[in-house]
Amino acid sequence: MDEIEQTQSLIAREFDGLRHAMSDHATTITETMRRVTALEQQVEQLHATLAGADPEATLDIVTGVRDEVARLSIELTEQMNRTSELLTHSAAASRVP
Repeated sequence: MDEIEQTQSLIAREFDGLRHAMSDHATTITETMRRVTALEQQVEQLHATLAGADPEATLDIVTGVRDEVARLSIELTEQMNRTSELLTHSAAASRVP
């Protein structure tokens, strides 16, 4: 009888472990489903936005951004050149006895 009770107790513990694992999996699946639903809604919104976008306005925006980046790159290069020149003059002046 003791052997049967020990076996039943062992089986009960294993079932409890399985129940907890199943509960954890169910929670994970529920969270995954929630995230998938949110992602589907975002994809639908993105699709609607892209479908309704004015190609000419989009091109104007992209062109403006590209031109501004080019202008900023030129300014940055010029500033780096001026800084380099100042550092060169400063280093030369510090070497003069």
